[in-house]
Amino acid sequence: MKKFIFSLIFFFLFIPHAQAVGLTLSPAKIEVVYPRIKSAELIITNISSEPILVKISPDNWIKEIIIHDAEFALMPEAKTKVKIDFNFSVHKSQIYQTNLSVVANALSAASFKAASGIKVPLSVSVTPTKTKLVLFIFFPILLLFLVIISIFYYYQRKKSLLHRLHLDFLRLHKKHRH
Repeated sequence: MKKFIFSLIFFFLFIPHAQAVGLTLSPAKIEVVYPRIKSAELIITNISSEPILVKISPDNWIKEIIIHDAEFALMPEAKTKVKIDFNFSVHKSQIYQTNLSVVANALSAASFKAASGIKVPLSVSVTPTKTKLVLFIFFPILLLFLVIISIFYYYQRKKSLLHRLHLDFLRLHKKHRH
C-alpha cells in the first residue's frame, strides 16, 4: 500500500500536467433584431498568466456575420472588445441561429498548454423593414391617386379639345353665313 501511495505522489509531482489557457467572454449570448440592430460587441478577457492567441469565427452564416479583428493576441489579464457586424438584408424574415466559436491558444511555442474554446450562442431575428411595409401599404393608395389624376386630366383635356372644336365650328359656320 505504501508503494502505491508513493507511486501516486511521484506520478503527480514529476509528470508535467496539461493545462488549458483561460479566457472569459461577455455577453454569454448575443441576440440581435435585424435591421434595427446591425452590430454587437463581444468583450474577451485573458485570465491566464501568459499571452494568448484568440480566433473567433461563426459556425454558420459566415458571409452574413462579419467579425472585425477575428484573430488577435491578448496579454495576461488584458481585455478587448470585438465588433461584430450583421448583414442579413437579402434574407427573409425569420430567426437565424448559430454559434460564435472563440478559441484561445498559448502564444508561446515553448508553453505546452491545451487550447480552450467557448461557443457563444448567436440569434439574429430578421424583421421586415418599415420601408417595405410602408411601400406595401401606400403603393395601392398612390396608384389609385395617380389613376384619378390621370382620368381628371384626360377629361379636362378632352373638354378643352371639344371646346376648341366647338369654337372652330361656330367660326366656320359664321363665315358661311356671311
